Amino acid sequence: MATITKRGKSYLISTSCGYDSAGKQIRKTMTWKPESSMTVRQEKKAVKAAAVRFEDRVQSGQYIDSTITLSQFIDQWLSDYAEVSLRADTIAGYKANIPTIKAALGHLKLCKIQPQHIIEFYKNLSENGVRRDTKYQCTIDLQKILKENNILKKDAQAVFGISYATLFQAVKGRNISKASAESICRALKISMEKSFKPVGKDKLSGNTILHYHNLLKSIFSTAVHWQVLVYSPVDRVKAPKKEYVEQECLTAEEAQKLVCLLDGEPENRKAATLIALCSGMRRSELYALKWDSIDIDTCTVSICKTAVYVAKQGIVNGDTKNKKSTRVIKLPSCCQRVLLEYRAWYNEQRLACGDQWHDSNRLFVTWNGEPESPENFTTWFRTFRRKNNLSEGLHPHSLRHTNATLQIGAHQDIKTVSSRLGHSQTSTTLNVYAHAIQEADATAADVLNDLLTPSKKA
Repeated sequence: MATITKRGKSYLISTSCGYDSAGKQIRKTMTWKPESSMTVRQEKKAVKAAAVRFEDRVQSGQYIDSTITLSQFIDQWLSDYAEVSLRADTIAGYKANIPTIKAALGHLKLCKIQPQHIIEFYKNLSENGVRRDTKYQCTIDLQKILKENNILKKDAQAVFGISYATLFQAVKGRNISKASAESICRALKISMEKSFKPVGKDKLSGNTILHYHNLLKSIFSTAVHWQVLVYSPVDRVKAPKKEYVEQECLTAEEAQKLVCLLDGEPENRKAATLIALCSGMRRSELYALKWDSIDIDTCTVSICKTAVYVAKQGIVNGDTKNKKSTRVIKLPSCCQRVLLEYRAWYNEQRLACGDQWHDSNRLFVTWNGEPESPENFTTWFRTFRRKNNLSEGLHPHSLRHTNATLQIGAHQDIKTVSSRLGHSQTSTTLNVYAHAIQEADATAADVLNDLLTPSKKA
């Protein structure tokens, strides 16, 4: 049975969980602190209940010792919480940031981490030289060097340990990762400093540091929930300030031009772009659509699933971002013709493929009917943008922002805009599109001014 010892304003709860190989009793302990509003009677009752829960957790093997390191707890958090409760793309994003956290704080005992450790970690992240994803651009004639060494691009994997596509990007002077640049220099025995230059910012943005803050907040709040810690040190640290980044989008005239530019593009890309622009749905929602989701006669689309590409896992299907993201919206009538043309093209592809076709019923598929990765659309959109000299800031998500700003500019009420976008609450729409709302409000003021100002008589 667990023992309870009062220590100042808190209690030490201790229980046995067997004996070690030397015959020494193994005891697990935890600290429990009552709420300040509790009466003496409530406090005694609550600490006894906490002791029973603690003993049950120890006996069932669910208790995690607070003396473990942060690195060890993160591994436990990933397997027992994140991989059970979070979306695959969220986990992938967290896993990309976890090595940095482990390098800085992972060696510390979980129970010894204080707010000051977190503050220093954020300060270090804001310094130059900490980025792990800085891109590099080739500054020499790499094509000439490959020719001199009789190296063909198709031999990229064997010679450099990188893909053909990556080597092609390097030859063309486009950005590649630091690891790929180092592999090229190492194989060719050339200087990294003289052959490649870093491109872009060298330090993390405030928004990226905020991602680390949210990750640490989730890890430590889980530790508190599991009663491994009494409180979370992250709760006592001010969150990094979120930087406002104006979302790039198209004006009505530019959007019309974009639609015209789609003529001559592959039917699947034309359909995907137009649906994204006219619906405002997320890319993950777009590539989870099935033919059953589309009613061409009524021009409505049902959004209830997502599809994302996760490295080493492939395409991962999941639920929508929140409950309100599951929705049915009506598409403009201009989409009907495009959808009919796309369905005819789709059926032609299916018949041409014959028995190699995999009937996934997905709207957007590869040559043999398998679900297509959303990343393919992003790659095509980048090529399409450059070919037509469109703004470098445009990307597939810009279609969603364009849809929202066009609705707001047309004085559509925020509740309807928010519902069509699938935001969890209207405040999200108000915050993200504050600038567009202000512009629409200024236009409305000008209209009122024209209506209420008496015209001067000649």
